[in-house]
Amino acid sequence: MSGTIPIEIGHLVSLQSLILKNNPGLFGWIPTSLGHIHTLSQLGLYQNALSGTIPDIFEHANQIRYINLENNNLYGSIPMNIQKLSKLDTLALANNKFDGIVPVAQLGKTTLKYLSLSGNGFSGMLEHSIILMRTIEHMYLDGNKLKGPIPTEIGALTNLSKCGIPIKSSSVIIIHPGRN
Repeated sequence: MSGTIPIEIGHLVSLQSLILKNNPGLFGWIPTSLGHIHTLSQLGLYQNALSGTIPDIFEHANQIRYINLENNNLYGSIPMNIQKLSKLDTLALANNKFDGIVPVAQLGKTTLKYLSLSGNGFSGMLEHSIILMRTIEHMYLDGNKLKGPIPTEIGALTNLSKCGIPIKSSSVIIIHPGRN
């Protein structure tokens, strides 16, 4: 597949799943018209050549459970309205050009189980509000510009089974509970 995602895709008001993957000829922006699809629960636009920012589509398309935008050329920050996706359980944004902070307080208002932000330019410190991400099971933050200590509150995330967090920007700690 090649070309851009047409804005008319927003007319598919009964669409539940949009998966367009492994299309190096698929370029352009993610259409804001996706916000018109109130039934959308899966958005997978990965391993393409998409660019631009994540459009703020979460006000009305708030049934989304799965977002995978990995391996594109997307940039900017994670929209703060992501907190409106109370059913979100997967957010995969690895290997793009995202930056800004990791909005853990907003992500904590979802039911997120899988978070993959590796290979971007996220910066700053992990906030103590990471404790709000109680449902998280897999969290990958390596390959970013995060700094500072790992918050002690991470110990309260008892569902966390796999975790990749950068330490001092030159090494990575990988946590696999239950393994020696």
